Amino acid sequence: MYTIWYALNTRRWHTQISGPTVKMETLQETHVPVAFVSVEGEPETALDNIYDGMQDFNWSPNGEARDIIGESGCYHTSMSIGDVIVSEDEDGNAWEVLDYGFGKITKEAVFA
Repeated sequence: MYTIWYALNTRRWHTQISGPTVKMETLQETHVPVAFVSVEGEPETALDNIYDGMQDFNWSPNGEARDIIGESGCYHTSMSIGDVIVSEDEDGNAWEVLDYGFGKITKEAVFA
């Protein structure tokens, strides 16, 4: 199971990202949870599948997510740069969507 967190201020991320910038201790201030998804497989495959599934034409082809997105305070339906995927397993691993692929949010990045 994974929790999908969308960035509240997407302009912050549009000029980057080559490595994770999100800090887990401030995630609730900078992002909002928009979905819980269950995906099988190793993280690398699961992350790609989640990203594909969270594109608006897949999870909201007829605008079903507009109300969820509007009420959440974020303004993008498709998963994009700066959004975060958090594993709900015992490790609680998290990844940030980068320009190309994903960056694992490490303990060092979280508490730096």
